[in-house]
Amino acid sequence: MRNGAMMKLYVRKRGKPLGELDLSDGVTTIGRRPDNDIVLSDRAVSGRHARIELTGGEVTIQDLDSTNGTFVNGRRVTTHSLRDGDMIAIGNYRLGFGRGEVVVQDSGPPTQILRVDRPGMPPGLADEHCTRRIRQLRAAARHAGQAADRPMALRIMSGCNQGRQLDLLGPVTALGEPGQEVVVFLRSGNELSIRQVQGDPGRVRVNDVALEAEAVPLRHNDVIHVGDLRILMVVGADPTDAHTGLWTLE
Repeated sequence: MRNGAMMKLYVRKRGKPLGELDLSDGVTTIGRRPDNDIVLSDRAVSGRHARIELTGGEVTIQDLDSTNGTFVNGRRVTTHSLRDGDMIAIGNYRLGFGRGEVVVQDSGPPTQILRVDRPGMPPGLADEHCTRRIRQLRAAARHAGQAADRPMALRIMSGCNQGRQLDLLGPVTALGEPGQEVVVFLRSGNELSIRQVQGDPGRVRVNDVALEAEAVPLRHNDVIHVGDLRILMVVGADPTDAHTGLWTLE
């Protein structure tokens, strides 16, 4: 390991802190093989997985064509400039990046996401970054909550749950596939919007327009693509519809 720098990586595996590592000028390699500067012993980590380069105070991480990818703040990257507080995910390891005395906050127990592309829409657990973002959105929604009197729902139009309906009752509903595409539906009174919190750009679209960083308002009959799944936004759905199912996740 290299020593003496004020830029650090704070390493955890499955939530357990493993220590902190100093970064120095030049290249630091990360991978499963023992000749890397940072060795991560996990089958999900490639032999030569990624490299971090520190030059002139700038820090960049580069994926080395790894099998399972390198993620920064929940988004898969090829090359990425690191900033304070960034969270790097490599296999089952999480490496928080910081300059000087930085404490990487744990977001607590992971939140749940409805996996609408699986039979029965079972919940899945989000990673730390995704959990933190969803909880921030939930906190903001509780603060700005408004009364609602119009039924709103999502109708699944493709995949194994085609024809089923998801009622949007709470202020925040998260769905997708953890580690891939995850979106949240934000309801404030009779207004609804969608925001992507995880996944590659272009994999979430509304009426064939890719989502950007901000929330996008939704209207009746808008068509939403989350990965390969197609979903229809419905306002005024009949709650007695035979396909209607209710899921609530905190």
